[in-house]
Amino acid sequence: ENIYFKVIKGKTASLFSAACQVGGIIANLEKDKEEALKTFGENFGIGFQLIDDALDYSSSIKNLGKNKGDDFKEGKITMPIILSYLRSNESEKNFWNRTVKNLDQQPKDFEYAVQLINKYNCIEDTILRAKHFTNIAQDSLGIFQNNKYKFALLDLVKTSLNRLS
Repeated sequence: ENIYFKVIKGKTASLFSAACQVGGIIANLEKDKEEALKTFGENFGIGFQLIDDALDYSSSIKNLGKNKGDDFKEGKITMPIILSYLRSNESEKNFWNRTVKNLDQQPKDFEYAVQLINKYNCIEDTILRAKHFTNIAQDSLGIFQNNKYKFALLDLVKTSLNRLS
């Protein structure tokens, strides 16, 4: 799980963080506000990626430009898989090793993966983690006065979380 967070901090979170921080630099904001935007972007990026990872295994998604099961087919180790693997029995761990680590996948393996992820409530727990980070992101904007820009960022976070509904 720690390695996973290092990876998403180095990719999605750093991209979001830089994009938000550069806005503060361009606007010539005070250093504390610039840092708040950086913190917002990083935590929003982590939450966004966690939701994106949950979408791959969620049966409730609509057409969001992401094909269900793509991460699984590519052997991407995402939070739902990490949680399921950690909670699995020996036989289930062997399944994860075969299908994700070794990419030895059979036609019904994705369906079984979803069953395991659901069995161990991994989508719900991934969403809880996403909410934790997006709450930090939202709180970091507390330094700013209420205005249309702050509300736009807060709405962006809400929209990201609502992608699962």
